[in-house]
Amino acid sequence: MRATILIVDAEIEILSRDRSHAAKHRAMTDAVYGQYDVILDNWLHHDLIKFMPGSERRGRPDIVHHALGLLLDSLAYRRGYIDVLVHTRNDELIRFDKHVELPQNYFEYLNLLGHLYTEGHVGSGEGKITIESVSGLEEVLKKIAAEVNIVMTPHGDQKGLEGLLAGFNNQKTCIIFGGFPEGEYRSPAYDLADITVTLGPEWLNINSVTAEILRCLPK
Repeated sequence: MRATILIVDAEIEILSRDRSHAAKHRAMTDAVYGQYDVILDNWLHHDLIKFMPGSERRGRPDIVHHALGLLLDSLAYRRGYIDVLVHTRNDELIRFDKHVELPQNYFEYLNLLGHLYTEGHVGSGEGKITIESVSGLEEVLKKIAAEVNIVMTPHGDQKGLEGLLAGFNNQKTCIIFGGFPEGEYRSPAYDLADITVTLGPEWLNINSVTAEILRCLPK
């Protein structure tokens, strides 16, 4: 089975340098990002985020860090069975090549994101990460060109993922889940889905969802 794992509406965005200078942890921000773009972070910039619209979900690149740590270290990724992409709240698409090694240290990860936003790419060869602007989720899915788009949600029509994926073993499949701490997809994920799948009525954190997806992929 060839699958694309797509994290949608990830809470990753740039904070302007002018605004970051007003943050309580300005010195820490400068130390983490150096010359690169500043990525909004709930801990570093909490005093700024609380005044932003939708503050309850913004500044959470840590959520995607957890998921990527599992995905990019998995046997499925290392053996080339899955592609991994991230779509952000501001309609950017982050691509990971075949052999990316993500920093486990969170501040090193933030620095990498800042570098990525500044330069448009980091790494080289098969360890390269790139970012590009897109018009929205629909364009992302057109680029992926999967035969089946599966959206994960507690309100899904189908229960369980393992048996469902086994039935699509010979089809290119895209598995979509959110990269935000609470609320619903900002993008029209349900409108673009072929199937919506639930792992149960509870809101699961991204680690649990990612681990279950990896467990259910056909071996």
